[in-house]
Amino acid sequence: MGDATQTGTTVGTRTGMTPKKNKLHVEVPPGETIIRMNREFDFPRDLVWKAFTSGEHMSKWWGPAKYKCIVHEFDFRNGGKWRIDHVDPDNGTVHPFHGEFSDIDAPNEFTWTFGYADFPPGTESYRYVDLGHGRCRIASVSYFPTVEARDTIAAGGMESGAIESYERLDVLLAQLSKASK
Repeated sequence: MGDATQTGTTVGTRTGMTPKKNKLHVEVPPGETIIRMNREFDFPRDLVWKAFTSGEHMSKWWGPAKYKCIVHEFDFRNGGKWRIDHVDPDNGTVHPFHGEFSDIDAPNEFTWTFGYADFPPGTESYRYVDLGHGRCRIASVSYFPTVEARDTIAAGGMESGAIESYERLDVLLAQLSKASK
């Protein structure tokens, strides 16, 4: 997580380095095997939910813009599987992601397993909070098998990838919002 600061009970609580008013907040509690992230959006919860739970929409915002996002499978239902590749157009390197959906309570929350390549998948839960006035917060918790595994992911670009993805999601949400008017 770079220069994460020591605050109270956390190894690091950071606010994403973005000029936008809706910054990503990341918490990496010491001795725990989780990462918490929160980000607000200036769009209604139902629209944010729709953009996050559709493979077609995810292909337009999920992951760094430098990669082509290919959604091979996105069966958004309890027990449904998902598989997405990020492909580097410069060298053809493929970054494969996969998992399974569970505990879907539309439009409030869902859980999925999140795997990368051959690493065993961990669990992530996403909660969508209606803030009123056409605003929403996504609160997520990622669970890891060990603190060391969590720290490796935290240091490996998870935060910067989430910042860029959520900024790209803002763009898509603006497009979807405009198209629905």
